[in-house]
Amino acid sequence: MRRDVGELWKKGGGSRIGGRRNWKKRQFILQGDSLTYFAPHARGKGKKLGEITLDGAVVSRVHGDPKHMHRFHVREGAGGPSAGAAHGSAGSGRTFDLRAHSEEEMNAWCDAVQNTIERCSGDHVIAANVAKSMSDMDSQQGAGGGGGGPTML
Repeated sequence: MRRDVGELWKKGGGSRIGGRRNWKKRQFILQGDSLTYFAPHARGKGKKLGEITLDGAVVSRVHGDPKHMHRFHVREGAGGPSAGAAHGSAGSGRTFDLRAHSEEEMNAWCDAVQNTIERCSGDHVIAANVAKSMSDMDSQQGAGGGGGGPTML
């Protein structure tokens, strides 16, 4: 079961003094390198309530909570080697507490988010390798590499 759009429960941040940490239904869309959430039934057309940056993030399943089953966490990257490198900004390091309707749905979301995290990480490795190759080529050409074309032996 592949998940790109669907409904999950999200636990509020409660960051303000006296702030609550209630579970609320949210519509989620996994697109690009982020997981964006909206009011329920918005289907991406309503007001965006927030966004979880998956570049450098970590996803983990939560076990042992019989009251709130099918839970998982997504922790944004907080300045790790790939966190925000392509966009010039690091993630907040904030942990998002999410809950699916079933075990199968939770596993599908976790797999989809993990695949996105791995893709983001792979993009950074490719970009770093290309940059290193370009730098190596420039230094070879600058050290008498033969005028910019291939060197004939």
